[in-house]
Amino acid sequence: IKQLAFAFDQNMRPCVAYRTEGNLTYLRWYDSVAQTYVTDSFGDLRDPRMTLDDKRAASAQTSDIIFAYLRGANLCYRQQRDRYTIERLIGNAPVGKLTKVGLNRGFRLQFEVDPRL
Repeated sequence: IKQLAFAFDQNMRPCVAYRTEGNLTYLRWYDSVAQTYVTDSFGDLRDPRMTLDDKRAASAQTSDIIFAYLRGANLCYRQQRDRYTIERLIGNAPVGKLTKVGLNRGFRLQFEVDPRL
């Protein structure tokens, strides 16, 4: 494993994304439909990052774990409510490394790509 990211859902179940030496990215998450942990493969993604999008207690019923990454020159994400099946394109990413993803002070999800890395 050469990259690792994780988050906990509102029930404190871990969700883990990891990238192997063979440049394959996997996501291990709790599937509430199957009521068990599953591991999905997403191929060659870069810089997997995880976050619980809104940690406030008032958002407990609507919060999601966000799985963000770079695919080629694009910044993309998948979310827990879709069982990570739908890839959403945010846009072209500047050259660099996805370093952070999280909720900012304006309660918006923010992504940071560091061009120096």
